[in-house]
Amino acid sequence: MKHTGLCPKCQSRDITGPHRMHTDRNHLKIDLPGMSTATLEAFTCLNCGYTELFPDYGGFENLQRDGRRYTH
Repeated sequence: MKHTGLCPKCQSRDITGPHRMHTDRNHLKIDLPGMSTATLEAFTCLNCGYTELFPDYGGFENLQRDGRRYTH
């Protein structure tokens, strides 16, 4: 959605964002080991309400460097 401008659920191009996610006082963040964090931004389809979350640029760099790798 962020990269295509297209909602994967309904194919609408009526997308809003990026909007930072908030808790009471701070941005919703991904906690990483040490002091690194990743602030999340939301993109929402105005047709169906589908929402995707992406880390901001600095947060993406922190995830690449310090994020725990998922294994299944």
